Amino acid sequence: MKKVIKAVSIVLAFTIIFSSVFIYSSADTYVSDDTGAYLSDCHNGDCGHDPVVILPGINHSPTYVYDENDEPILDRKGNKIGGTIFFADLSTKVILTKVVPLVYHLIKTLITQRDGGFTDSIYNFVTAALKYQHCDENGDNVYDLKTERYYCPLSETPSEYREWIYKMVPIQRLSKDIGEDHIYWFTFNLVGKPLEDCDELYEYIQTVKKQTGHDKVDLINISLGGTVFTAYIDKYGWEDIGKVINAVAATDGTDIIADFYERNFDLSDEFFYDKYTELIAESESDASLTADLLILAVRLLPRQVFRDTLTRATDGFLDTIMLNCPHLWACIPGDRYDGLSKRYLSGEEHAKLKALTDKYHEAQLHLYDNVRAMVSDGVSINNICGSNYYFGEEMYAYFSIVGSSAETNSDGIIQLSSTSLGATGAPHYTTLPDDYVQAGTYDKDPSYSYISPDRCVDVSTSVLPDNTWVFLNQHHEIGGNEAALHLIDELLTNPEMKDVHSDPDTWPQFNGPMNVKRLKRWLLPDAYAFDKSKLSDEDRAELEGAVSEAEAVIELTVADKDAADRATERLENILVKTGARKPEKEHSKVGTAVHKILRRIITFLVKVYGSNGISDGPSKSIWNKFFQIKKGGKRG
Repeated sequence: MKKVIKAVSIVLAFTIIFSSVFIYSSADTYVSDDTGAYLSDCHNGDCGHDPVVILPGINHSPTYVYDENDEPILDRKGNKIGGTIFFADLSTKVILTKVVPLVYHLIKTLITQRDGGFTDSIYNFVTAALKYQHCDENGDNVYDLKTERYYCPLSETPSEYREWIYKMVPIQRLSKDIGEDHIYWFTFNLVGKPLEDCDELYEYIQTVKKQTGHDKVDLINISLGGTVFTAYIDKYGWEDIGKVINAVAATDGTDIIADFYERNFDLSDEFFYDKYTELIAESESDASLTADLLILAVRLLPRQVFRDTLTRATDGFLDTIMLNCPHLWACIPGDRYDGLSKRYLSGEEHAKLKALTDKYHEAQLHLYDNVRAMVSDGVSINNICGSNYYFGEEMYAYFSIVGSSAETNSDGIIQLSSTSLGATGAPHYTTLPDDYVQAGTYDKDPSYSYISPDRCVDVSTSVLPDNTWVFLNQHHEIGGNEAALHLIDELLTNPEMKDVHSDPDTWPQFNGPMNVKRLKRWLLPDAYAFDKSKLSDEDRAELEGAVSEAEAVIELTVADKDAADRATERLENILVKTGARKPEKEHSKVGTAVHKILRRIITFLVKVYGSNGISDGPSKSIWNKFFQIKKGGKRG
C-alpha cells in the first residue's frame, strides 16, 4: 500500500506540481475535551517556569469534515474524512465521474497524439478531489472543517494524542524540566484566517493563565506557527508573553508559496526532464523506479499537451485551495505580496478577502518594529534557524521545482531571512562575496563576527543578531537535531542564558547538523526493552557500549553529525545481531541496475528530445543535438 501511495504521489507531482504538501486543512475549531476548569499543581504561578504554548507547524493540526448536522462525514471504511495536511475526496462518485473519464481521455490523447479532453479532465479531477478544502471568494471554507483542540495541558490530554505530539515535536526534555502540566498545544485553522486564529489564541492564553495562575506564557512558534505569531503581536500586543522561541518559524512566509502563486517553476529541459526526477528518486528511494518510468511515460505525450496538463492541474489547485485561502496568503513574503494581490485580488468579488489579506500584510510590515518594542519591554525573543539548503533539498524534493530554489539560502522549506528575522544568506553552494563586510558589530566586542565560518550567513542584518542561532547545513526538520532541542530547553529554563554571548562554547551561534531521530524514537527504546540476560558477555558489552554512546550523542550541545551517524549505525548493528530488531530491507540489486539503465535512457532522451514528446520528434538532428548540446550546470 505504501508503494501505491508513493507512486500516486509522484504522479500527482507531474499533474499538480507537487503542491499537495502545502494543502492545509481547517475551519471552525472543535474543542475535543472540555477541560476549561482544569487547574495545574502550580495554580498559584509560583513554580518559576511560565507555561509554554506551542504554535505548531503544518501536519500538526488534526482536522475533519462535518455535515449539516454537525456529525463527522465518514468514508467508505467508516473513518472520519480528514487529516493533518492533505486529504481528498476519493469516493466512488469521484472515481466514476472524474477518474474514469480522465483515464478515457488519456487513452484517447495517447492514440491521437493531441489533447482529447485530458487536460480538462485533470482540472475536473483536481477540483473535485480537493473540494473539502475549498475556500470561497470571501476566504470562508465551503465545507465545515473542524480542527481538534484541547484546552488543557499535555498532562491532561489523551495518551494517544500526547504520544503523537511527542512524535511530531520531540519536546520530552522540556516536559521533564517544566512539567507536562505547563505545556499546551494550540492547533489552528490551517486553511482558515490568521486574524481569527489570533482571537482564538488570545482566549486560549487567558485560559492557560487561569489554569496555571501565571501572569505570562512563553511561546514556541514552529514553522507555520510563525504566521500566527506575526499577526498576534500586531493585533494583541505582548502583555501576556514572557519569552518567545521562533523555531524555524515562517515569520515572513516562504518563497515556495509565492512561487506557486506566480507559477514560477523551473521547467527547463535539463532540470525538469532529468535532474528533477533524479531528486525525487533520491528522496523517495523505494519509489525511484516509479519516478524513472513516469518520466519515460511523459514522453508519450506531446510537449504541448503535457505543458497544458501541468497548467490545468495548477489551475485546479489554485482555484480550489490557494486563491481564496487567507492563511496561504499569509505565507507569501511581505515583499512579494503587493504584486500578487494586485494580480489575483483586484476585482470587486475579492474585496472582502483582500481586506483580510491586506490586514495581515500590515502585520508583516510592522513585524520588525513590534519585535524591537517587545524586547524593549523585557520580552525575551530568540530565533533558531536552519540554513544552506535549496528548496526541496534532502526532503520534499518536489519543492525543488520552484524558481526561487537556486537563488535562496533556506532550510529546504523556508528562506533564512524569514526564520531569522532578517539575516542575510548567500544562495546555496555559494558564499558571501570576498569583499563582503558585516553590517553590524557586537557592542561589547567590536571584533565579534556575525558571519558564519563558512561565509554563507551574516546574522548582523537580523533584527536580533545576538539572539539568533543558525544551524548550518540543517534541514527544516530540525526536531531531529537534539542540540537544537537542547537549546530551546536552555533558553526557556535557564535565566542566565541571555543571548549567543552567554556561553558560546556550549551554545555556539553557528552550530551544525545532526539527526538523532532514529536513535530516540526507535533504537534506544528497543534497546531499553530488550532482555539482555541471554546474551553472551561480548554482545552484552557491545549493546551496553552502543547505548552509552547513543545517550552521550543525545546530550551534545554542539552538533556532531558524524558522531550521531556512528552511534546510530553501531546501535542498530548490535540490535540486529542480537535479534532485537530486524535488518533493514536491502534494495534489490536488479532494481538498482534497472534504475541506472533507466537514468541513462532518460539523460539520452533529454539530449535528443529536450522537452518534446516522442511524437514531436527531436528539435534538431540527433547528431547535432547529442554532440553539441550544452550541458546544464549541476544543481548542488
